[in-house]
Order: sequence, then C-alpha cells, then structure tokens
Amino acid sequence: MKSQTAIKLFAVGLVAAGVTAVDVKPSVAGMFDGVEVRVASFGGKWRKLIESTVGEAFAKEGGKMVYVAGSPSPNFAKLIAARGSEPPFDLMETTDDFLPPLLAKGMLDEIDYSKVPNESALPSQNKTKHGVLTWVTQSSIIYNTEKFKEHGIPVPQKYADLKHPKLQGKISIPDIAGGGVMPCLVGMALEGGGSETNIQPALDLIASLDVKAFWKGNSGLRTLLKSGDVWAACAGVHTMGRLLGVAPLWATHVEVKPGIHGVLKQGWLVKIKGGKNDAARDWIVNHFISKAHQEGVMKGWLLSSRSDVLADYASRDGMDFMRLKPDEVKNMYSIDFSKVDRAAYTEQWNRKVGAGS
Repeated sequence: MKSQTAIKLFAVGLVAAGVTAVDVKPSVAGMFDGVEVRVASFGGKWRKLIESTVGEAFAKEGGKMVYVAGSPSPNFAKLIAARGSEPPFDLMETTDDFLPPLLAKGMLDEIDYSKVPNESALPSQNKTKHGVLTWVTQSSIIYNTEKFKEHGIPVPQKYADLKHPKLQGKISIPDIAGGGVMPCLVGMALEGGGSETNIQPALDLIASLDVKAFWKGNSGLRTLLKSGDVWAACAGVHTMGRLLGVAPLWATHVEVKPGIHGVLKQGWLVKIKGGKNDAARDWIVNHFISKAHQEGVMKGWLLSSRSDVLADYASRDGMDFMRLKPDEVKNMYSIDFSKVDRAAYTEQWNRKVGAGS
C-alpha cells in the first residue's frame, strides 16, 4: 500500500512540474527478466513473423530474443568456427539437410518435452530428441496456366514433361548452390529410377532442358514467374502461394514413386549444445509450435507442423494447390539426408550441367 501511495505522489509531482505522466504502474516481474536468447534464423519477413508471434510473447515475460540472421549454411559454418568456445547462438532454425551433420558433430542438445506442452499437437514424425518441425514446403512443378493454354502445352504430370519443345527457354530449375535444389534434384532422380545415392537421372534430365534461369533465391524466381519470362519451374508451392492473384499459376505434385506425390523440404528448430538459459530455450521452442505461430506459418504459404492447423486450412477454399490432408501429407517423399552427399552432387552437377549455371 505504501509503495502504491508513493507512486501516486510521484506522478502528482511530475504533473506539478509540468511533466505528463501516463499510466504509471508498478513494474511486474516476468519469468525471464533480463534473459537474452540468441536465435539463428532467416531474416526479412520470416523474422517479422517470429517477432510477432514468439518474440513479443517472450518480451512480455521480460526476455529478449537476439536474432542472428542467415540461412542454415552460413550459420552452420559459424558453429564449426566456434568449436571449443561459446556457440554464437542458443537456438537455430535449420533445414532437414543440415540435421545429419549437426547431429554427427554433437552440436545439439536434447529437448525436454515435459517443458514443451504444445508438442502434443505434433504427429510423432514431427518431433525428435533433438528438434521440432516448424514448417514444411512441398516441391512441385509450378506452371503458368495461361501460357500453357495459349500454346497448347499439356498440363505437366511428371518432371520429364518439362522437355516439351514449346517450354524450352521458359523453364527455371534451382541452382545446385541454392536452398531449393535438393527436393527437385531427388524428385527428378526418383522419377527416373534413381535415389539419394544415384542422382544421375536428374542430371541427365536437367542437361537435356533449355533452362532460362537457375534460381538461387525465391524472390528471384517469383520475379521470373510474375513477368512471364518463365512458364514452368521446379519449386516449393509456397512460391505460387505468394503470387496468388498476381500471376496465373498452378502446381502439379509429381508422383515420384507409386503413390508418393511430391518431395518435402522441412524446417526444424534445434537447441545448440552449450547454449545458455535452458528454461527460456524450452519456452521458445514451445512457442514456435504454438497455434499462433503455426497459423502465421500457413499465412506464408508454408505447411504447419501441427495437425489441427493443417486440418483447419485444408477445409478452406482455394487451398487445393497444397496437399494438406493427413493422408496427402503422409504420402509425400521425405529425403533421407544421411544418404545425401552434397559435395558429390555438386561435382556431378558441374560435370553434367555446368559450373556456374
């Protein structure tokens, strides 16, 4: 009572001195007062999403999220460079291709799921001892419906359909150095009878195409699709989602193996070994798989890792260019990255497709 009286008297004194005091309240301690957690993640709009759904909630508890912007590749390199000293961040958003090397090098802490109650909304395959799935995209063939109709090009059903004569010079494929290459490369290999350990069928197909551009970043590909310079591209369906109402696009989920349509690219949140503030890290992991954040993921045209959020969006109109029903998601191909040799892929690509493509 005395402290509240003192605050009121202080406010009155400010007014008397000509200073306006607005909504003066005693401070309320949060569970993470003064705690900083460093989170390595993608920048731009993705960071804004995290800040609006996770960062602001953490700030209400007195904590602060410090962002280390960058894709998984340079952030992985930072971890390598910091071996033997304090890691440069406490949590990391990564993609499925970096999980095997992170685990092999002992860079990950286990997650205590007793402190992550939202894990109950995740299917078992979307959580491991060392990470939670936070987003998914589905690799597909995105094509311009108007150009295909105008030029009498059949709707593509398989990657080999990109060899149509009228598509030559109008195709975009992910570059070997780009983040979107693995699902496309493995999908093409599977269709041609190959696998993660035999990507030769994919390289043969790509080498046979007259490719307009090998895209490295999604924004560049969107520009090509929007302008009409590219009529067909191998890319995640989120690319099309972000151009709805802007370009006449649709997507084909290629049957890469009998009953298996399309290839997944997955994003995971992991705890870095040696990271600080474990209780706060668990709290943040929990909020990355909260309904609020996962609905934000869907608004960016990526797939949520939560079954309830997927079910909600699957019932909405205009979402049928994505495979959202449980059996549809289940019947997509998940790459076994323990069998992927990126260095060997690059060497083979440079020999068959060409360096600097």
